Amino acid sequence: MRLRDEIKAIQTELGITTIFVTHDQEEALAVADRIAVMRAGVIEQLGTPEELYCRPATPFVASFVGDSNRIPGTYLGGEVRLPGTSLDVLPGSDAQEGDAVTAFVRPEQLRLDAADAEHGVPVTVVSSGFLGAHRRTVVRLDGGDLVTVQHGPAQQFVGDDRAKLNYLGDAVAVEAA
Repeated sequence: MRLRDEIKAIQTELGITTIFVTHDQEEALAVADRIAVMRAGVIEQLGTPEELYCRPATPFVASFVGDSNRIPGTYLGGEVRLPGTSLDVLPGSDAQEGDAVTAFVRPEQLRLDAADAEHGVPVTVVSSGFLGAHRRTVVRLDGGDLVTVQHGPAQQFVGDDRAKLNYLGDAVAVEAA
């Protein structure tokens, strides 16, 4: 991390264009002003780190940059219907009306609430890990799909706890199933 910070400082101080090739996503997101995500020698998306992470242009970029849950749903009216909600779909999807799709939902786009909460999709906690500034909790939807949620460290769950899963409403990338 220290070397990464020094490279960024030199780059900024000298005001030079630098091409930096890496397979380390965190390093690329931290150092770059613009990133090209390539697949099979072709640029899938060129943009700022924020654009690639928050508004991936293709399902490949959504699955490649950062962590994403792959949640099955249905594409209807420009939205994806997921268990318990409908979310806007980012531009670039090739899904057709009524298609079964996979939605790419970031762990931080989800919230866990107590099992007796008024709203949300009932889930069962599989595991939860403390990662310092946040926790990662894996839950099982009643249909069997596993979903990872990133949340604050004070909110604690253990295996077999029941909870309610809520989506925060951000638009998501989808691909036809």
